[in-house]
Amino acid sequence: MIKKIILSALLVIACSFAKAQSQNVTHVVQRGETLESIAEYYNVSVEDIDKANPNMDGVVYVGRKLNIPTSSVQPKTSSRDVSIKTSQTQELTPERSPITNVPKEDKKYSTSSEDKEYGKFIIAGELGYGFIKGSGNFMFEGTIGANYTLPYNLYVGARIGYNSANYNGLIEIEGESINAKQNCHFLQIPIEFGYSLKNESESLGLIPFVGFNTNIGLSGKYKQKILGTGGEESSKKLKIGGKVGIGARVGIRVHLMGFDITGSYQIPLNDKQKDWFGKDAFPEISLAWGF
Repeated sequence: MIKKIILSALLVIACSFAKAQSQNVTHVVQRGETLESIAEYYNVSVEDIDKANPNMDGVVYVGRKLNIPTSSVQPKTSSRDVSIKTSQTQELTPERSPITNVPKEDKKYSTSSEDKEYGKFIIAGELGYGFIKGSGNFMFEGTIGANYTLPYNLYVGARIGYNSANYNGLIEIEGESINAKQNCHFLQIPIEFGYSLKNESESLGLIPFVGFNTNIGLSGKYKQKILGTGGEESSKKLKIGGKVGIGARVGIRVHLMGFDITGSYQIPLNDKQKDWFGKDAFPEISLAWGF
């Protein structure tokens, strides 16, 4: 009789042990978690988690479900909210406070739309120098304004500032084409739309963009050589006040430590823009910030 009681007790203990061994916790990986932090939370080792998840290969990402062997050890107690689904395999999805050691997978995809904040205005400015076609021809611009961040790392921005054009060639004066040197000054309003692709720390990145430049004439003058004077030039004012030139711009910004080195092309669109900057597209380089 005593022997039967002892055998029955041993059988109950063995069944309870086997049941405890078969129970796992299914953990859903949250943002900011690593294998080390998960193992520490459940008081198990990383090796135990690897053995319980043979197809994991040491890779975790947000939303992945991991089997956690918790038969003999309970998770650390904390003030975190935990949702437990009671079954032979329990599912645990705690709301965890941020952990500083962000997993590599989050860093790799840190430029995804869910990681970027949008709906903000960011001060932006630019200093640019354009190489207008022809010997000694150039433009200079300086603008400041703001960019508005959009979802999916997109942005739209507008600025206002100064632009000048120095052009040597055929210009239209009172319906007549003459060969002269002209210098014009404008109020410039550029509008830009682009995509910001940066690393997690935003120290490096590429920013392709397109936009339009509206140049409103302020003042201008031209110099023309006087025949029979050995190269003397006469200087006269150009009537450009209030006239509007429009050009397109396409380029890419290389983001380095808070500044953007830009290469782009300016494309004159209407007749006024062509009169001031020439008929051909020309390259521009610039230093910018806030993109």
